[in-house]
Amino acid sequence: MITGATTTLEIADTFRSRLLGLIVGPPRPLLLLDTRMIHTFGMRYPIDACFLDRDGDPLHTVRHLRPKRIAGHLRARHTLEVPPTISEATLQRLLDLARREIRARSQRMT
Repeated sequence: MITGATTTLEIADTFRSRLLGLIVGPPRPLLLLDTRMIHTFGMRYPIDACFLDRDGDPLHTVRHLRPKRIAGHLRARHTLEVPPTISEATLQRLLDLARREIRARSQRMT
Protein backbone atom coordinates (compact mmCIF):
# COMPACT_ATOMS: atom_id res chain seq x y z
CA MET A 1 0.00 0.00 0.00
CA ILE A 2 1.31 3.46 -0.86
CA THR A 3 -0.02 6.71 0.45
CA GLY A 4 0.09 10.20 -1.02
CA ALA A 5 -0.85 13.42 0.76
CA THR A 6 -4.54 12.48 1.00
CA THR A 7 -4.79 9.41 -1.19
CA THR A 8 -4.11 5.72 -0.49
CA LEU A 9 -3.48 3.15 -3.20
CA GLU A 10 -3.46 -0.56 -2.46
CA ILE A 11 -1.06 -2.72 -4.51
CA ALA A 12 -2.02 -6.20 -5.80
CA ASP A 13 1.23 -7.88 -6.81
CA THR A 14 0.60 -11.55 -6.01
CA PHE A 15 -1.56 -14.03 -7.90
CA ARG A 16 -4.04 -14.24 -5.02
CA SER A 17 -4.34 -10.47 -4.50
CA ARG A 18 -4.82 -9.91 -8.25
CA LEU A 19 -7.38 -12.72 -8.50
CA LEU A 20 -9.47 -11.40 -5.61
CA GLY A 21 -8.96 -7.72 -6.48
CA LEU A 22 -11.92 -5.71 -5.25
CA ILE A 23 -14.19 -8.72 -4.71
CA VAL A 24 -13.38 -8.68 -1.01
CA GLY A 25 -13.62 -5.57 1.10
CA PRO A 26 -15.05 -2.13 0.43
CA PRO A 27 -14.54 -0.19 -2.83
CA ARG A 28 -11.03 1.30 -2.80
CA PRO A 29 -8.31 2.23 -5.30
CA LEU A 30 -6.30 -0.84 -6.31
CA LEU A 31 -3.28 -1.13 -8.60
CA LEU A 32 -3.04 -4.56 -10.23
CA LEU A 33 0.54 -5.07 -11.37
CA ASP A 34 1.22 -7.18 -14.48
CA THR A 35 -2.49 -7.34 -15.30
CA ARG A 36 -3.83 -6.35 -18.71
CA MET A 37 -7.28 -7.93 -18.39
CA ILE A 38 -9.75 -7.82 -15.50
CA HIS A 39 -13.14 -9.23 -14.59
CA THR A 40 -15.92 -8.08 -12.29
CA PHE A 41 -17.42 -11.50 -11.57
CA GLY A 42 -18.42 -11.71 -7.91
CA MET A 43 -18.46 -7.93 -7.47
CA ARG A 44 -21.53 -6.08 -6.29
CA TYR A 45 -20.75 -2.62 -7.64
CA PRO A 46 -19.34 -1.04 -10.82
CA ILE A 47 -15.75 0.20 -11.07
CA ASP A 48 -13.66 2.41 -13.32
CA ALA A 49 -10.59 0.70 -14.78
CA CYS A 50 -7.55 2.54 -16.15
CA PHE A 51 -5.26 0.37 -18.25
CA LEU A 52 -1.64 1.52 -17.99
CA ASP A 53 1.45 0.92 -20.11
CA ARG A 54 4.74 -0.41 -18.72
CA ASP A 55 5.71 3.08 -17.49
CA GLY A 56 2.37 3.64 -15.75
CA ASP A 57 0.95 6.03 -18.33
CA PRO A 58 -2.78 5.62 -19.11
CA LEU A 59 -3.72 3.90 -22.36
CA HIS A 60 -7.47 3.50 -21.95
CA THR A 61 -10.14 3.99 -19.28
CA VAL A 62 -13.36 2.01 -18.95
CA ARG A 63 -15.95 3.92 -16.94
CA HIS A 64 -18.67 2.21 -14.87
CA LEU A 65 -17.65 -1.36 -15.66
CA ARG A 66 -20.61 -3.28 -14.25
CA PRO A 67 -20.47 -6.61 -12.39
CA LYS A 68 -20.10 -9.81 -14.45
CA ARG A 69 -18.03 -8.12 -17.18
CA ILE A 70 -14.54 -8.52 -18.64
CA ALA A 71 -12.34 -5.66 -19.87
CA GLY A 72 -8.76 -5.33 -21.00
CA HIS A 73 -6.29 -3.65 -23.31
CA LEU A 74 -3.74 -5.54 -25.41
CA ARG A 75 -0.93 -3.01 -24.88
CA ALA A 76 -1.59 -2.60 -21.15
CA ARG A 77 0.85 -3.88 -18.58
CA HIS A 78 -0.95 -2.82 -15.37
CA THR A 79 -4.49 -1.86 -14.34
CA LEU A 80 -5.76 0.72 -11.86
CA GLU A 81 -9.23 -0.05 -10.47
CA VAL A 82 -11.10 2.76 -8.71
CA PRO A 83 -14.62 3.40 -7.44
CA PRO A 84 -16.56 5.31 -10.12
CA THR A 85 -17.48 8.00 -7.61
CA ILE A 86 -13.99 9.50 -7.24
CA SER A 87 -13.28 12.95 -8.62
CA GLU A 88 -11.07 13.61 -11.63
CA ALA A 89 -8.51 15.30 -9.34
CA THR A 90 -8.35 12.23 -7.09
CA LEU A 91 -8.00 9.98 -10.14
CA GLN A 92 -5.04 12.08 -11.30
CA ARG A 93 -3.39 11.76 -7.86
CA LEU A 94 -3.92 7.99 -7.96
CA LEU A 95 -2.44 7.80 -11.46
CA ASP A 96 0.59 9.75 -10.22
CA LEU A 97 1.00 7.35 -7.27
CA ALA A 98 0.64 4.34 -9.58
CA ARG A 99 3.19 5.76 -12.03
CA ARG A 100 5.72 6.35 -9.24
CA GLU A 101 5.24 2.84 -7.84
CA ILE A 102 5.55 1.20 -11.27
CA ARG A 103 8.67 3.17 -12.13
CA ALA A 104 10.24 2.49 -8.72
CA ARG A 105 9.65 -1.26 -9.11
CA SER A 106 11.08 -1.21 -12.63
CA GLN A 107 14.20 0.60 -11.31
CA ARG A 108 14.67 -2.09 -8.65
CA MET A 109 14.42 -4.82 -11.31
CA THR A 110 17.32 -3.40 -13.35
